[in-house]
Amino acid sequence: MKHFMIAITVYLLALGTAHAENAAMPMMNNADLDRTSAVKTSNITVSNFTFAPLKISVPVGAKVTWTNKDDTVQRVMIIETKAKSAALDTDGSFSTTFDQPGTYHYFCTLHPMMKGTIEVTAVK
Repeated sequence: MKHFMIAITVYLLALGTAHAENAAMPMMNNADLDRTSAVKTSNITVSNFTFAPLKISVPVGAKVTWTNKDDTVQRVMIIETKAKSAALDTDGSFSTTFDQPGTYHYFCTLHPMMKGTIEVTAVK
């Protein structure tokens, strides 16, 4: 019941701030993301309505996988590429490969306050 009430509260907040998937873009808070040190990994866990780690650094060609550990459905969207996951149930996953260097921002389309960043670096 507690998770249901949290989900309803988050949903109602999201209704007030996101009229479309792209409406979440202005909500990106880079100061929060910059406080998280970049790590080299290709796995992101979705848990407690957050992504962990918040910011990762991977080389070009890396495959990044998001795995939902919440008991609430999540859906990942990468803003710059418009790549979207299907609805991810508990233990569901979504993967994509990054072929170009750059900074990629992603968020949950169902819970737009959930966001993260991927730095893709050129292979030397």
